[in-house]
Amino acid sequence: MSKTVTAPLVCEICKKPKSPQSGTVAELIRPSLFEFIKKKFPDLDGKAFICLDDLGKFRKDYIKEVLEDEIGELSALDQEVIESLEQHEILSKRS
Repeated sequence: MSKTVTAPLVCEICKKPKSPQSGTVAELIRPSLFEFIKKKFPDLDGKAFICLDDLGKFRKDYIKEVLEDEIGELSALDQEVIESLEQHEILSKRS
């Protein structure tokens, strides 16, 4: 059985080469999150590759912004949710 080797893709956010399995194409990202990312990277198009590390950071920032917009400031519970997301991100990097 032969194993196919795929060339690394370059993440459009961090500009680092990543395996295709460690990211996604921008057009597959939830539209509201994609628009949030485009605020910081206006030239990003739907064909851009984004690594999971950067995507996780954007998700966390997006959730934080949505919560802040909804209630004006983060409650203690909201802050716990953000910290939990950060902890999950750290744990997933270890595995």
